[in-house]
Amino acid sequence: MLEYIAVVLIAAGIFLVVQGLRERYAFDDVYHSTYPEFDEEERMSMEKREKSEIHGGGVILIGPLPIVFGESKYAVVALILTIFLMILAILFMVMV
Repeated sequence: MLEYIAVVLIAAGIFLVVQGLRERYAFDDVYHSTYPEFDEEERMSMEKREKSEIHGGGVILIGPLPIVFGESKYAVVALILTIFLMILAILFMVMV
């Protein structure tokens, strides 16, 4: 049963990485001046996207030591999720 869970988690991870690589990046003004056929509506949406703020946080585990980074709200959520996943991993190890 654990083998199936591992395969599903690995497949989900690969899927998420591929989806992240397929996202579009914001173009700079050089692109707009190079390609004048860029319509005005898309240019306005790009400018709105450039002005928006991005918030996030995460945890890097090096052995038993967590390294927490990012904005405080998201970092706390990431740390709580990490603690939960560590407890879950320990429970799986004990069950086997």
